[in-house]
Parts: sequence; structure tokens; C-alpha cells
Amino acid sequence: CVYLQTINFTQGPNIFSLNIIPDEEDVYLFDILTPLLDYINLVKDETGAAIFPDQTGSFWTDNILEWEESEGYILYIDRDQRLEFTTQDKIELPLSIHLDPGWNIISYPIQSDEGVDIKVVLSDLVNNNVLNVVFSQTGAIYVPASSTIDGVALNSIGVMNKDEGYYINVNTNTQLNITEPNSSDLFITNDKNNTPYPGSSEDIKKIKLQKLYVEKVRERILNEKISVNQHTKKSVNQNTGEPKKISL
Repeated sequence: CVYLQTINFTQGPNIFSLNIIPDEEDVYLFDILTPLLDYINLVKDETGAAIFPDQTGSFWTDNILEWEESEGYILYIDRDQRLEFTTQDKIELPLSIHLDPGWNIISYPIQSDEGVDIKVVLSDLVNNNVLNVVFSQTGAIYVPASSTIDGVALNSIGVMNKDEGYYINVNTNTQLNITEPNSSDLFITNDKNNTPYPGSSEDIKKIKLQKLYVEKVRERILNEKISVNQHTKKSVNQNTGEPKKISL
């Protein structure tokens, strides 16, 4: 069986993930993104490890190394581009994703083209009172009722979609199980962006206020400085002890 994934990147930062497994074993994220290297400025994972070029664009530093199926990644690109590739294998679901306390960037590797209600995907985390907040690359947010002052959930994400990654903040070590959605889980809409109507004017005000807060957090994470030495253990060459360098 052959599986195709197409990811559309827009100029600026994107949070993306894969739902198929590259044919090569232990493949590096750098290799997956090779067709787009002329347009990529920076790639980061949830730890701040990064892939980035020098000023000439011909010499790259890679501190991320192997691609992980449970991870989402931030990619900064200087123009709209599309990444297409085919493989023999998809990511098998259910997939258990480990979440550390604080911020994580997760994948959402379903095969369905339809979005799934975020409340369904994250119901176990909500029911166990471990989820604080989620936001997408656009700044849309989901805050469960247990994390709001008035006990009313805020939700401008609505649905989670394949190809995308999500920032998720939890208050303890936990696991998120991703399953292929049943037909009853799918969020069918004619809205191209799968954006649900937010509700009353009061709901809109609360979402805007919460979005301002989350946007500040998002800016801090997206713009945090890259520390090469911080990730030496993960990214050193065995022979030199230095971060892996790639010359094109």
C-alpha cells in the first residue's frame, strides 16, 4: 500500500506533523525537509533544539536529528510552499504520546481528511484535570472549563486536523492516546477553516482576552533563543562531540 501526505506551509511559522512513516529507517527530520531547504529559515522542536543554515544557506546545523512520530515541529519558511511525499507505511494508531509538565508540541497523525472535535481528542486529559491550555499555530485556543475562572470552557480551535501540530500545556506527567476517529467523532463543516461559531458576544470577549494571554506565551516560545550547547547530548557527532553540521 502507498500512502501520500501533502503539507501546505504558509509564509512565517508553521506547526506541522506527519501521519506517515518515511521509508528510510531512523530518518532525520532534516532529510524529510530537504526539498524545502531553499526556503526554510529555521526548524525547532519542543525543547528548542533546531535546524538552521548559516548566512550563505549552504552550511546547516542540525540539533534535532531523528524525526519522532509523536512530535510536532515549528518550521519558519519565507514563502508559501508544499511538501509532498509517499511511503509504504502510515503511523499506526492508537499512538501514545508522553506529555511532560508544561509545554509540549504534539503530532496529530490521523489519516482522516476531516477534522475531529478537540474536546473528543483531549477528553481523557480534561476528565483527569491535567490539561491547562492548547493552541494552534494561528493562535486559536482551547481552555477546558477546569482552567477558567468562571468554569466555562473557551474554544476557538474547534477541531484538530492531520498535518498540524499543537502546543499543549499540562500540569503533570501524563499520556495522550491518539486514535483514528470514528465517523461520530468527525467534525463535518462547509467552513474551509473548520472554525466553529464561538457563541455569544460574552464568549467572544473571553476568547479574545484569553487569546491575548496565550499569544504572549506563543510569542515567547516561538522567539526563544536557540542554545546549541543546551542540546549537545542529543545532537553531538560521536567523533567530535560537536553539534552535527551538514554541508550542501
